[in-house]
Amino acid sequence: MAIPLRCGRCGEVLRLENIDSAQETAKCRACRYVGPYVGGQRIPRLTDNELAHPPKGIHVQRGFGNEITLVCRPHKKSVRYFVSALGGLAVYGLVLITSLRTSPGWNWTHASFWLGALIGMVGVAGGLPYFLVGKTVVAIAPGRARISTKVLGIGRVQDLVLDGDTRVALETSTYRERNIPQLEIVVQSKGTTTAFGAKHLSLEAKKYVAAVLRRATGGR
Repeated sequence: MAIPLRCGRCGEVLRLENIDSAQETAKCRACRYVGPYVGGQRIPRLTDNELAHPPKGIHVQRGFGNEITLVCRPHKKSVRYFVSALGGLAVYGLVLITSLRTSPGWNWTHASFWLGALIGMVGVAGGLPYFLVGKTVVAIAPGRARISTKVLGIGRVQDLVLDGDTRVALETSTYRERNIPQLEIVVQSKGTTTAFGAKHLSLEAKKYVAAVLRRATGGR
């Protein structure tokens, strides 16, 4: 008997017509939640052949012995989303300039619009370097892993212990694309929790990286 898929927020059983299997998201009619459903966060078990053939955007580098490095580039969907946000800010700026020309003078309405535009531009501009030259690198060796998200050698680095007590999971993040919560890879080891991949990795890439990490802990 098939296990029913449930809403990621209220737990209601989902109808098949409201499930997008390709993206592993669904729309719940009960609470109007749109996002990953319970059952869609499963990490696959990779065969040796699947391990040797990563999804697009991931380059596998073999090291000495059982050492392996996964180099992950931003997937095209995130790049398109970033470009759309940049275009939206450009339109916002044109509307603001037009309103200033037709309504000379300065007031609190103009100030709030300018502040919103400035915050949006800073947020978008902050992500631009990563989409152009950034990468996420997961270096795995027996008993340990190093996860780094860098732009031209600058960024965050996290060292983790990988053993039988390490937990690797795919969980819903706070990051959204088109108002849909995105999954992220979560690794819990020795009291430390590291989450990454929500913004820049495709769903296939997240599953692959999570499966490789779980495999390195001794899990299948």
